[in-house]
Amino acid sequence: MLGTIWEDAKRQFQYGNMVIQIILVNTAIFLSIVVLYALFFLIFQGDTGIIKGVVRWFMVPPSPTGLIWKPWSLFTYMFLHEGLMHFAMNMLLFYIYGRIFQDFLGNRKVLPLYIIGGLAGAAMYWLTGLLGFPSSGMLGASAAVWAVVMATTVLRPDYVIHLIFLGAVRLKYVTLVLMLLTIIAIPGLNTGGEMAHIGGMIIGWLFIYLLQNGNDLSVSFNRMWDPIASAFSGLFVGGAARGRRAPEHNPHMRVVKTKRYADDRKKEAQQSRQERVDEILDKINDSGYDSLTEEDKDFLAESDNDK
Repeated sequence: MLGTIWEDAKRQFQYGNMVIQIILVNTAIFLSIVVLYALFFLIFQGDTGIIKGVVRWFMVPPSPTGLIWKPWSLFTYMFLHEGLMHFAMNMLLFYIYGRIFQDFLGNRKVLPLYIIGGLAGAAMYWLTGLLGFPSSGMLGASAAVWAVVMATTVLRPDYVIHLIFLGAVRLKYVTLVLMLLTIIAIPGLNTGGEMAHIGGMIIGWLFIYLLQNGNDLSVSFNRMWDPIASAFSGLFVGGAARGRRAPEHNPHMRVVKTKRYADDRKKEAQQSRQERVDEILDKINDSGYDSLTEEDKDFLAESDNDK
């Protein structure tokens, strides 16, 4: 059973969209921490101080000066969770809003927004500390998720989602309730964390505002990220991908115009049509539906009608 789960997860990570990939990374890290806590609890008879110390090395420090000792924490903290509810709520919100965001703007804007939102959350967290609010470190994807939540809402405020017990609700109203809950929680025990959410919200709004005015923040990010992603992709699938060869064609093959030949020609036409559909779907996946030309949209509509 574990083997099939692992194969499914690996397949999704290699070929799934960025929303699923980010959720898988968060899930793998969360489950690893859960298992380590359980092992240390059993081995050291309830003492989990060692594993807590290890986790702290991946949390964002209380002030920017702490990055001198653990600069990686600026990125690792936004993939790190300890509480089940914290993890579950973040991933649920990210899945709901991230799926909508990706459908309209494509796959390549998801990770940049997630990372930039997380960085803004850390900056707001540090600013809160400078104002005198106590803090001891921060972890969690909340700021990054809030960047996606706000960006999606600004992009499509009247998009309708279906909620259990409530039915069809416009996205802007769901986001408004979530924002109010965040604001209500600011005077509580986690002021820095709640303010980090505000940092993510600001980035989400700014991302869409700039995009609608011709400035795409994801371009520079992807320019830096693509070589890294290609290197890691080569480690896992490079050998298999490079080993594929294009089918060879025999130029001296006699063509006999029989019923079989007609069937083959029909299959070729269908295959060519499907390849065009796949190219259009890949374009939607990469850049969103709005990037399609009128010809692409007409071809896709005709293909749907022919089914």
